[in-house]
Amino acid sequence: MGTKVYDVKYETALGYFPTTLVSEASIDARLEHGRMYLETPAGELKASVIGQHEAKSHTLAQSTR
Repeated sequence: MGTKVYDVKYETALGYFPTTLVSEASIDARLEHGRMYLETPAGELKASVIGQHEAKSHTLAQSTR
């Protein structure tokens, strides 16, 4: 069984978008009741899971560097 990659949607009313949340970034998170909580230096952010897939082997090689 491979590693899952989750696609999430983060929306903010204040226009705050942490620089740690960039496309294909690897960050710590927890999944709970259809929501994903992203751990950032500024604190925990709530996001919606919009998709998931198995990680490709080249993606895993990049994330270990």
